[in-house]
Amino acid sequence: MLFDKNLEITGKHAEYIRKLTENIDSKNSVFSAAYVVYKMASIIGFIYNRKSKKDSSPAKSLTIFLDQLRKVRDDLEFNYRLIMLLDKNYEPNFDERLQKAFNYYGSDQAKLDEELFEQYSLGGIEVLYEKLMKDVNKPDDCLSNIFCLIQEFNSGNDAENISSNLIELSRKMQST
Repeated sequence: MLFDKNLEITGKHAEYIRKLTENIDSKNSVFSAAYVVYKMASIIGFIYNRKSKKDSSPAKSLTIFLDQLRKVRDDLEFNYRLIMLLDKNYEPNFDERLQKAFNYYGSDQAKLDEELFEQYSLGGIEVLYEKLMKDVNKPDDCLSNIFCLIQEFNSGNDAENISSNLIELSRKMQST
């Protein structure tokens, strides 16, 4: 299954996670740990429609250990299922999206779905780095970036699209 082993992140994505979790001043960081970044990354990638391929640069790697993934496993599985349910571009058929979200998960049939989830996760890591840490020279820059990201997210149409998709999904599930 997708979240039943250590997760190895390589290349630029490992470096981005390191930057997102390192201290921005004497005691504060944007994220407390790599697994927290990873927990959010898939949803951010989906909202921003950002997918990325694995960067296999061997010089840089980061491991999120299984015991850390277990802390957020329910959240990761929820994110996976949510993406499978909402990604109409990946799978236009609603019934097949339901199958992908609930019945195929963890099976051989889910291999491409798991790759899609990973692509959204890596894309989300890129978005978080670009929005929060890129061109940060002092802690105030980072705080300003966090504020801007929150404003962008709250005022953007993406949040409205996600909400309307969830409402539509709920209606379809009630009618089946």
